[in-house]
Amino acid sequence: MEITDKAEQNLKNLNIYMWILMLLWSVVVVGFLWRNTAEHKKTIINIARTNAGVAIERDILYRRWNASKGGLYAPVSKHAPPNPYLNVPDRDVVTMSGMKLTLLNPAYMTRQINEMAAPQSAPSGHLTSLRPLRPENTPDPWETDSLKAFEQGSKEAGFLGRIGGNDYFRLIRPFVAEESCLKCHAQQRVKAGDILGGISISIPMAPLYALEKSSNIKLTITHGLLWLFGLIGIVIGTKRLSTQLQQIGKTEQALTESENKFKTLVEESVAGVYIIQDGVFKYVNRRFAEIHGYSADELIDTLPHTETIYPEDIPIVMENARKHLEDGADSVHYAFRTVRKDAQVIHVEVYGSRMMYQGRAAMIGTLLDITERRKLEELQHALSITDELTGLHNRRGFFALAQQQMKVSERNSGELLLFFVDLDDLKHINDTFGHLEGDKALIDVSNILRDTFRESDIIGRIGGDEFAVLAIETSDLTEETLTTRLRDAINTINSFIVPDYTLSVSVGTAHYSPDDHASLDELLSRADKLMYIEKKGKHIVH
Repeated sequence: MEITDKAEQNLKNLNIYMWILMLLWSVVVVGFLWRNTAEHKKTIINIARTNAGVAIERDILYRRWNASKGGLYAPVSKHAPPNPYLNVPDRDVVTMSGMKLTLLNPAYMTRQINEMAAPQSAPSGHLTSLRPLRPENTPDPWETDSLKAFEQGSKEAGFLGRIGGNDYFRLIRPFVAEESCLKCHAQQRVKAGDILGGISISIPMAPLYALEKSSNIKLTITHGLLWLFGLIGIVIGTKRLSTQLQQIGKTEQALTESENKFKTLVEESVAGVYIIQDGVFKYVNRRFAEIHGYSADELIDTLPHTETIYPEDIPIVMENARKHLEDGADSVHYAFRTVRKDAQVIHVEVYGSRMMYQGRAAMIGTLLDITERRKLEELQHALSITDELTGLHNRRGFFALAQQQMKVSERNSGELLLFFVDLDDLKHINDTFGHLEGDKALIDVSNILRDTFRESDIIGRIGGDEFAVLAIETSDLTEETLTTRLRDAINTINSFIVPDYTLSVSVGTAHYSPDDHASLDELLSRADKLMYIEKKGKHIVH
């Protein structure tokens, strides 16, 4: 099946979108790489700044420690000659053994420590001032600008520059005079809190650049793999979408044909099909309209669906509708009675489901006319509990109805009488006069029982020649009254029997009271025993 023009256009658009998406993905990945590289550069500089700050704090700590000791004496040597810029008493002393010592003040000691660190590519620093005592402490142009800024209130200056062809991060902070500094700077008439100059630190960037380069290589590889996987995902996703679009294109025509077939199938269905929303029919097929005796136009958006329901069955239908719309039941199946346009009542069976119709909840279902089936079921039920010969209830029917009546009597505290009736000498009648005459005798006994007892009493043939009657006991219809009426009726019919035999029955009775909670089987057993005693008294073999 060929794909449609619309599907072909969708495939072309999909390829264009793929290239656009690949371009956007590349821009995004490059952007993230640039951003992460820039952030890493900032991190490296921050590390250098932090290291420089730590070095300055270290120099200040050295100076304070030295000043707190009043300076340190060291043997005079080429590495520690007397400081010509230090004019204090006892700068140079000789020990009792003749060893010459010179005073190492805080500045002198810190300078020597920085000179030792410089060849090891460690942070190096020095003290500088706009009015230096030592010419080597003369500031360079950047330090000069920074020192002037300190006099204006600035607290720190730093920048990334080159020294001797190598990159350094330089940081300078004000050097503030403390009480311990006044001894060495007395000739400068300095007081505590004055800015003497600045402590300048240079951090070599080569080790940090090496770390940055290694990290940038890892970032580039990671982002490159991410970019590659993204492109592969885009291509694979596009291929899958392309396959799906082709399949959609191939099935569009089939769906259109299927929809037309479905419409035809629904319209020609032997079952009624409907959609109900807000209590009104939104769609019915031809069969649904026929079942109800209306045209489709008379039902759709015109007649409330409750108008077609038999009034007594409206609660059944509304309860199932509630299950649909409120409880969210997937499907329901129930039967009820509906009223045709000509007022004829028919039985229908519904299979319904919940659906969304035009954006709102609705009910869709099929409806079958089961009137004939219901009549057949009622007939079959009647036959299943009726004795074919006598028309009385059979054993099954008698037990079902009698047990139900006993439950009613128990709730109402009513009393019942159970009569167990047995036709005497049925075998003799069959053997002597034939089975047809035996059947007639059974029918006669059945008619006598109908005439003797009331319509509300339950009468059944529970065996070949055995009958049972469950009668509601009243003040005017006692056991004796009913037994006498039964025997009088038998005597009357005996006068009309042509064959030379006499109808005779043996009767046993049992009284039921809700207080004794006897079962139906127990009542039958009691009545049967009494009936047998009566039959035995007649010398009849049962």
